[in-house]
Amino acid sequence: MMLFWLVIAVMLLGALAFVVWPLLKPSKMHDPNRASTNIAIYQEQLKDLQLAVNHGALSNEQYQINCEELQHSLLLDTAQKTHGWLEQLPSSYRWFTLIMLGGILPCLAMFAYWQWGNSQGLTKAVILQQQAIAAEKLRAELSTPDQVIAKLKQHLVQNPTSAQGWYLLGRLYMSVQQFPAATAAFAQAQQLQPNNPTILFQYAQALYFKQNSLVGKPTDLLKRLLKLDPHNDLALNLLAVAAYQQHDYQTALNYWEQLLPKYAPDSSDGQALLKAIASAQAALTKSATQKAVINSSHVLKIQ
Repeated sequence: MMLFWLVIAVMLLGALAFVVWPLLKPSKMHDPNRASTNIAIYQEQLKDLQLAVNHGALSNEQYQINCEELQHSLLLDTAQKTHGWLEQLPSSYRWFTLIMLGGILPCLAMFAYWQWGNSQGLTKAVILQQQAIAAEKLRAELSTPDQVIAKLKQHLVQNPTSAQGWYLLGRLYMSVQQFPAATAAFAQAQQLQPNNPTILFQYAQALYFKQNSLVGKPTDLLKRLLKLDPHNDLALNLLAVAAYQQHDYQTALNYWEQLLPKYAPDSSDGQALLKAIASAQAALTKSATQKAVINSSHVLKIQ
């Protein structure tokens, strides 16, 4: 940021120097004595030419040519220099103009930049740079996850309505496998932002690791997430797993079949998905067979 403004200052000084330099240069005024001397010399040379013609030393044609040359030289020597408007100003006015330009030009430049330049982009870039420096400094100070957790908890004491803070705390607890604490942190974040898909998924995942099951609250959270984001692959897969654990094989198949077009059959994820679908189909067939056997046995007993 300092370098940017330094470059701007140098460019502005250069522009000022270009504009005010003519004001500082001394005027080259016309010397009347020199003009009179040149005219006198011209008249003497003209007399000499006339004498040469009278004595036959110079022809009339040569006389005319020499006269034209003398007139041309006289015009060059006696022509008064045309001064620009700056040089024609009195000294006091020139200094006044200098002060006005030196004050107004920088103000106009700053106004133009503020009005049409990308001042907001510059401000945002500075803020991001400062945040990156602060984050790097914090990372250097906090070398272990426990230190980061302690620091973040202190921050949340002062900012208890920060959903992002609670979410980050939950992620930190998940990284050290403290699942009950992670669940509590995600619950706080979800309360502050009930319809945040990312928070909903992490909350459901933390509950799953805490209770080793997706039944109940985790399934409710994932279904809520799926309403907000119907194409969320992670939510679809976990809901399929939850349905499979509850022996609802048809529902599990429905979820997994939604994922099938998204993965190549020869990829590792595609192979795992095909195995899960095959397992659900086998379990569904077995369950249907068992129900048929049970129903037939009831029919025999009734007869």
